[in-house]
Parts: sequence; C-alpha cells; structure tokens
Amino acid sequence: MNTALFLSFRCLNLRDKELRKNNNRIAVLRNAVNEKIILKPNESINIPVYTDKEVNYQDTTALIHETQESKLPFFIDITPGIINYKYRNNDEITVNISKLNVSCDST
Repeated sequence: MNTALFLSFRCLNLRDKELRKNNNRIAVLRNAVNEKIILKPNESINIPVYTDKEVNYQDTTALIHETQESKLPFFIDITPGIINYKYRNNDEITVNISKLNVSCDST
C-alpha cells in the first residue's frame, strides 16, 4: 500500500475515533459572560460564547444545539445555529437563548 494513502486513512481513523470518544461533539460551548443572566418569560437574548474541549478536526460547518449533559434549566431554550468551525481558531460565537413561558398549573 502507498505510504501517503495509508497515512491519510490513519489520520481519518484517528479523527473519527477522537470524535466518537467525545460523543460526536467537536467542541463544547462555554458562556463568556461573567455576570448572571436573568431572563423574563418569553424573553430571549444573544450571549457570547467560546469553544472548549475542542477536537482536532478539519474546518467544517457545525450545528450549535443543546446537549443532554447541559446544566441549563428545562425552561431555557438554545436556538440552534450553524457556524464555521476552525480548530483552535474560533472567534467569539453568539448564541441566542430564550426563556420559555412555562405554566406551573396542575390542571
């Protein structure tokens, strides 16, 4: 087998393994705002975030969305978004969060 071809497949395999190890996430987004964010019902706000726990992956288009491991309350919604991911070269990303109007009635 050609050495260049072997090394290419090896690189793809290692990237795929790293991605699976990271639950198919190329990065985790962290809040860049230091102060507490308070939202009223049905209010939304754009917040700056940065990438953390990045996987060494080629430049690609990525989807921003909430994960099951998120520590956000159930009534906070992350608006899905599309970004251009660049390993270790991501600028500040803006994410829209909303507070859903949740009724606590037991009817």
